[in-house]
Amino acid sequence: MDINIDSICSLFRFFSGEDSEENKNFIILAKKETERMLLPDVQEDERINFLCAAIANYRYQQAKAASDACEYTYTGKMNSNKKNNILVFAESMLRDYYQLCSDIIKPQNFVFMGFSSSDETE
Repeated sequence: MDINIDSICSLFRFFSGEDSEENKNFIILAKKETERMLLPDVQEDERINFLCAAIANYRYQQAKAASDACEYTYTGKMNSNKKNNILVFAESMLRDYYQLCSDIIKPQNFVFMGFSSSDETE
């Protein structure tokens, strides 16, 4: 399956409002992450491009929020809630795309539970 990088760049620009060429690393990493989560028998599907762009946008917003945790003002610095809201929206959009693609990706939530017999001794 070949993911269309031009489509992803266009969607990333639409989602984030940022230049996709300057943020190509986020797109490349998101493409690899998306390829790993696809089921083996998935054919061409436009939803994959949207999922990949949503992942790239979320990773970009995470990095941006980490570096912009505080805004510097004339009187000093203060927390910036606006940046966190953008990250919340990016996360919400990503969850929506995971849901939309649930039939073509491997399950994302997995809880490992171990069971032991009562005969085991420590």
